[in-house]
Amino acid sequence: TCFITDKDILKEQDLSSAVEVFYSNGNRVKDAYPFVKDNRLCVSGLNFGTKYAVKLLKGISVRQNDGKKSQTLTTNTVSESSFTTIDETGSVKIAKGLILPGNDDKKIIELESVNTKAVTLGVFKISKNSLPQAELFGLYSENPDRYDIRRLIFNNSRLLGSKTVNFKNIKNTVERTQVDISEFVNGDKSGVYVLSVIEQADHDNLTVDDFISYDDSSLQLSKLVFISNLGVTAYNGDNGIDVCVRDLTYAKPVKRATVTLKSLANDILDTQSTD
Repeated sequence: TCFITDKDILKEQDLSSAVEVFYSNGNRVKDAYPFVKDNRLCVSGLNFGTKYAVKLLKGISVRQNDGKKSQTLTTNTVSESSFTTIDETGSVKIAKGLILPGNDDKKIIELESVNTKAVTLGVFKISKNSLPQAELFGLYSENPDRYDIRRLIFNNSRLLGSKTVNFKNIKNTVERTQVDISEFVNGDKSGVYVLSVIEQADHDNLTVDDFISYDDSSLQLSKLVFISNLGVTAYNGDNGIDVCVRDLTYAKPVKRATVTLKSLANDILDTQSTD
C-alpha cells in the first residue's frame, strides 16, 4: 500500500521509528514495514481489504527544492490518516493432485482460490504414442508456458469432459476445494492428462476451442496430471542409465516392472525389466 504525498521523501532512510500502522481496533500492526518508492510512502505486510490507520511521526527526512538549491529537512509534525487496503485480485491455482494413485477409486485434485465464485474445469487425455516423451515431461512444471499447453491440447489431446466448480468465495480468504475427476478418467490405472481451468462457462457442450484462449488477461490455468501407481527415478550409472521403480503407495521397489527407453522421436531404444 502506497500513499501519494506533496513532499520529496528521501528513499535511503529508516522509517521504522517514524511510521506506525494500527488496526481499526487500535492495536499496532507489528509486521508493517514502511519504505519509500517513487516518491511515495509505502507500507508492506498488510492484509487485503482491511481498515487501518497510519501515523506519521516526527523525523522523516524530505528534500526541499526552492528552484535554486536543494536542502534536506526533517518533519517536525505528527499526522494521522485512515485507509482501507484493496481487495485481493481473484485467482485460482491447482494446488494438489498432480500425481494421482491409479488404485484409488477417487481421483482428487485440489484447487486453491481467492475472490472467485466459480470456474469451469476441463479434463483432457493425452495420447502418449503421438507425442515425444521428452516434450511431454518438459511441460511438467509449476507454471508451464501457455503456448506449449495450447499446442499440446490442440494437437495431442481429447476432451473427456468438463464440470463447474463452485467456491464459497469468502472475501479475501484463501479457499481450498477438493474436486473428484474420476468420472472423466474411467478408472484408468495409468495415463497422462491435462487439467484446464477457465472462467465459468455460460453454456454446456464445451469443445477444445473453449479451453484455448489467446487473451492472456483471461483466466486460463493448465497443468499436467499423471495417474500411476509407480514412481520412476533415473540416474547416470557407471554402465549406462540406472532406473529405480517404486510403488507409490508403499514406497517399496517393484519387481518385474517393464522399463522402456525412448528417443526424442519416440523410437524404442531399449526395454528391460527390474530385478
